[in-house]
This record gives sequence, structure tokens and C-alpha cells, in this order.
Amino acid sequence: MSWANGCSIERLVAYGVFLPFGLAMAAVAIVMRSSEPVVLSAGGMAVGYIGAAFFPIDADTRSSGTVRYVLHALAACVEYVGAMGAFDIVGRELGFPYTAVKFAILGFFVSMYVTGLRRLRGLLQRVIEIVMLIGLGAFVLRA
Repeated sequence: MSWANGCSIERLVAYGVFLPFGLAMAAVAIVMRSSEPVVLSAGGMAVGYIGAAFFPIDADTRSSGTVRYVLHALAACVEYVGAMGAFDIVGRELGFPYTAVKFAILGFFVSMYVTGLRRLRGLLQRVIEIVMLIGLGAFVLRA
């Protein structure tokens, strides 16, 4: 969900990809407001991607940094906590694999602070976000 501050295509990614996707997720959350899992998941993604658009990460930051980085990280927290909440709600009814995904998201979130996994962070983030998006699709279909 992030693109480093100062990258040559930073604005293109921020305003051409992240912002439209975040706004689309906000629309999904509003339209599907009667489904709590959809609102938590899509609403969280809206906050995460809109936050990433306006507050790109600092390229060399580790787990703290500028105010921009803190705001980026806060938006990401909203996204991941929202997704965990959505998977928890559905998992209580349907069990595995929804409960497993909730813990996978938590594991990814914790892994962001493990120095040895730093090089895999981008890959892990893309994988978990694809899983979250598939989950959102499942939530929409069952609403």
C-alpha cells in the first residue's frame, strides 16, 4: 500500500492508484453499510490507501520517522485492524479459513517490526493485501 517519498513516480502512484482505490473502497463501505464485515474491511482499506496517497513513507525509515511516516503507519493500522475485525466477525460464524486469515494479518503486522524480515516486507504486504481483497469480495458476496 505504500510508495516511498521521493520516488520518480510517487505522485502517479499516490494520486493515480492509491487515491482512486481508496475512494472506491469508501464508496463500497457506504453502499454496503448494512454489512459490518464489508464496512470494516472496505472502510479500513479506504483509510489505508487514502492515507498512503497523502502520506507516503520515507524510503529509508525503519519503524519510526517523520510525522508523515507516523500518519502513514496510523492509516495502515486502521486498514489492518479493520480487516482483522471483519475476518473475526465472519470467522465466528464460518470458522477456518476466516479465523486463520485474521491471525495471518496480525502476523504480518507484527513482522513489520522484525528486522530480519525487512527485505520481505513489500512482498508480504502485497500477499496479505491480496488476501484481504479476496476476503472483501467474499464479504460482499455473502452480504
